[in-house]
Amino acid sequence: MAQSEITELDLECQRRELARREAYADIAQEFAYMFKRTRGGEDFFRYNPSIGEGWTPIFKRLCAQIDEVLPTDAKRRFRLVQVKQKFGGLRVYFRFVGKKTRLWVVVQFPQGLVGTFKPQAAGDLERQVQDLIDVAAGEAANTCETCGRQPAEIDGTGGWLVTLCEEHRALRRADDLDEGELQ
Repeated sequence: MAQSEITELDLECQRRELARREAYADIAQEFAYMFKRTRGGEDFFRYNPSIGEGWTPIFKRLCAQIDEVLPTDAKRRFRLVQVKQKFGGLRVYFRFVGKKTRLWVVVQFPQGLVGTFKPQAAGDLERQVQDLIDVAAGEAANTCETCGRQPAEIDGTGGWLVTLCEEHRALRRADDLDEGELQ
């Protein structure tokens, strides 16, 4: 196959990326206060969320749940700092403007065990938000990041950990084998 040919997989990836961007635009409009520009003036959505389309409904649901628990005065101060996939797990970092930043560490092990280390000094509202994030991370741990199907598990093919359903794990492994043949 010539390198300039566009495959069905390429078209599917482009379609998924467009759908993901449209979903983020809807989320940004509905929960605009969560995504105000950073100190450097960069748009939150320039780099975030860096998660697959399969986790986008989980992220949207999380935003709605956070919106429900935050009182109006807290909404003015609440910011999502970063949303990403790391080591096959969903990571969501937040802060309240004007409040000392708290460090929340969520660790997901390949066996699926999730450990959350919360500082004792965190306020009730921060704990409520973090508890919602923990539930979303737990759901993502069993959801394919590509398509949203369950069950899913962490796959380390190619050295990058990603949570995938059986079908997408098989596609990833086949793609990894194809790349190996080129060398």
